[in-house]
Amino acid sequence: LSVYSPEKKSFSSFEKNVLDKQTIPKGYISTLLTDSQGDIWIGTPQGLHKYVRNERQFRKYILDKIDTLQAQTNNITSIIELENNIWVSTRNGLFLYERVSEKFSRFNLESFNSINSISKDNKGFIWLGTTNGLVRFNPADSKVLHLSEILKDPLLKTHIGAMMIDASGVIWACSYEYDLLKIANK
Repeated sequence: LSVYSPEKKSFSSFEKNVLDKQTIPKGYISTLLTDSQGDIWIGTPQGLHKYVRNERQFRKYILDKIDTLQAQTNNITSIIELENNIWVSTRNGLFLYERVSEKFSRFNLESFNSINSISKDNKGFIWLGTTNGLVRFNPADSKVLHLSEILKDPLLKTHIGAMMIDASGVIWACSYEYDLLKIANK
């Protein structure tokens, strides 16, 4: 992880310190999020990390302590912030980090646990791009609804990679079978 300083017009890197278990692992970073408090959340295939800016320190979160029976729990794919809480998608489910309690909760989404991407819409729903299609998750009641059920189209049970929701609420999703999907979110 490198940081650019406009004042110095140079990059500085955070190197892995083998003596410090909180530093981020060397290698691939899958996702980044700057939250409303200015901290940076970092997702890697080895876990979740947060760089606390005012302390200038990293914190490491081990999600497989919550979900000890499952593989791929620490393989972080995407991170969003919703109502001051952090939502983390993994190759094995959806996790909520509640700032007040500083605790994680796991949501078992059955056949939609292998999540590649996550986004939020302006109605408060969380959309998940999974290996089994696009899924809408309601954080208020934890209900899951597959897009194929909403649009009554069984062809939409396709592997979704990256996705995003634009300012007008349109969902853009990359599908392995159909390339780019554009879905009106009504």
